Formats: sequence, structure tokens, C-alpha cells
Amino acid sequence: MIKFWFDKYRSKRASHRIRALRPVEGLRALGVDADIVNDKSIDRLSKDDIVIFTKDTDPAQMLELKKQGYRVGFDICDNKFKEDKGNYEVYCREADFITCNTEFQQKEVQRFVGKQAHIYIDPIERPIEPHTRTSCEPVELLWYGGSASLKYVGFGEIIPISMPVASTID
Repeated sequence: MIKFWFDKYRSKRASHRIRALRPVEGLRALGVDADIVNDKSIDRLSKDDIVIFTKDTDPAQMLELKKQGYRVGFDICDNKFKEDKGNYEVYCREADFITCNTEFQQKEVQRFVGKQAHIYIDPIERPIEPHTRTSCEPVELLWYGGSASLKYVGFGEIIPISMPVASTID
């Protein structure tokens, strides 16, 4: 019923796990037919399926399935409207629906392509622990993410420039 399309699925990529694998696991636990597919497993698709594409897919795949009568969606978890404008425009124009992970991203979709996006938040892959307040000085931050994405965080606006910066681990 719900299929997530990746040309090359990589379980080590957080966006692949969090935006497809975890929802597939949750849907299957509820008895819903869900899977991750690509051109090598296209035989697992039926005309009743909804196929959700991601940024890591050739838009031609979406266009081909849409031409065959499949209902297709585009899931956005990264704001790549500037870096991958051409593909994002095709995905958003051709998708029957768009999903994203935050209200900010929803506004970006509206701003760049003039379409409504539906929010489904990222699942959490580890147990939620209650916040404990500490008196540490200075404030310590722990970054969960790849170092390549640090450039998108406005640490300069958050942390005074004079504070030392810790190294990152990928």
C-alpha cells in the first residue's frame, strides 16, 4: 500500500532510515503493506500502492510511475531548493502530494513551489530521556548529525564567537 522509492537505499544514511525504514517498520507493525523499493524490486508494486520518492532519486523514475497510473508523493527532509532546484521543481510539480518534516520546511515548499506540504515529523531512534538541567559553564552542545550539515546551523547567532568550538565526529 505504501512504498518508499530509493534508487540506492543506504541504511547508514539517517534520512533514509528515519524517513523510510522507521515508518515502514511502524506501518508493518500495524498490518499495513509497506516497503522500500527501487527499479530492481518494481515487481513488488501494485496499482493500489502509493509510492513516495525522496531527493535521492532520479525524477525520471517518478515521471515513469506517474505515467503508468501510480499515485506518487515527494518527501522532503532537507531544504535543497537552492542546491537541487531543477530536480526539486520536477518532484514538487509532478507529485500528487508532498510531505516534509517541519513547519519551516512546509513554508519553504510554499515559498519555492506554491504548493501545500503535509508534515510528518521524524521518528526518534533512541529512547527519550528526560532533560536534566545542569550548572555547567559554558553550555555544552552535542550535535547528532553529519559534520557537512553544520554549515546550515547558525551557531554564530547562537553562541558568542569567543567560545571555543569542539570537534565533530561523523
